[in-house]
Amino acid sequence: WDLPQAVKVVGWLHGILFIAYWVYAVPLFTKLKWPADRVIGLGLASVLPFGTFVMERKWLR
Repeated sequence: WDLPQAVKVVGWLHGILFIAYWVYAVPLFTKLKWPADRVIGLGLASVLPFGTFVMERKWLR
């Protein structure tokens, strides 16, 4: 699995998509008037391993 070029390409793509997600999401959060703690929680969940599963479970209660 020694494919440094593949890691570089996929890493860049992942980074670009992550930034694009936030560029799209921040105006949406503003429009929906979500509280800051929810937005911060989503931000943390997006970078912590399995964080999205924790947030989903919290919201579906």
